[in-house]
Amino acid sequence: MSPLSDELSLLRPLIPTFFSMAEAYKPRSHRKSDTTPVTDIDKRIEELISKTILQAYPTDKILGEELSAREKMRDGRLWVVDPICGTFNLVNGIPWFNTNIALFENQRPVFALVVDYARKTYYWSTRVKSAVYEEERLLKSKLTATIKGIVCIDVGYLQVDLNQLSDKRRTYAQMVSDIVAAGFELVSNYSSLSFTYAALGKYGSMVLTQLKPWDLAAACFLMEQNGGVVTDWGGKPWGSTTSDVVGSLDKASHQKLLGIIQEGAG
Repeated sequence: MSPLSDELSLLRPLIPTFFSMAEAYKPRSHRKSDTTPVTDIDKRIEELISKTILQAYPTDKILGEELSAREKMRDGRLWVVDPICGTFNLVNGIPWFNTNIALFENQRPVFALVVDYARKTYYWSTRVKSAVYEEERLLKSKLTATIKGIVCIDVGYLQVDLNQLSDKRRTYAQMVSDIVAAGFELVSNYSSLSFTYAALGKYGSMVLTQLKPWDLAAACFLMEQNGGVVTDWGGKPWGSTTSDVVGSLDKASHQKLLGIIQEGAG
């Protein structure tokens, strides 16, 4: 049995409602100012999460992608929420999207929950114990040689940041080419569910850029809790404001990828 945390006990009853809302969804969305899509479900799920958290912890703060994106990382208790990561997939009928929830205390992650709509399940961990669970089952990752060779990549907001696209696009494109040349295979699925799968050992590593805390925090915490290494592109431990990440459950793969990144950046 898992050591059920107070945070999971609070949020777990919401998960069936999330699944029902996604199943009943009829494609309808609009574009935000950064050109990324948003749906009514994104907002309704974030509202439900926020209301539930604040009823239990009225002094906590929430940084949410849709309704409270202006909140800043701060000391104290801060929840980081992405109600639907992979909205593009949702609106196109592709069941590859997820809900991310992470809790920081004094800018240090202490809890994460990822809801997986593709597999109708959820993954979570708490700082109390270095372990990752699928529902109440302890997960034990076994990295085969094939899995170690698979890297999840994501360009994040690089695709919509029109003020600084050209140089960063060229740098990242060359980096991706170098990663392939080093013998790795790549996956990219327009959702941070891929990052979570890397944290669980379904993929070998992740190389991510230009992302927000609500994209990264839950998966990075799960990867560390599962025995992996997560750093920024400079090799420093990832933090609450890190936007460029390389992580792996295999330390040798992490070092190899970090070397490729740093050589390309130099």
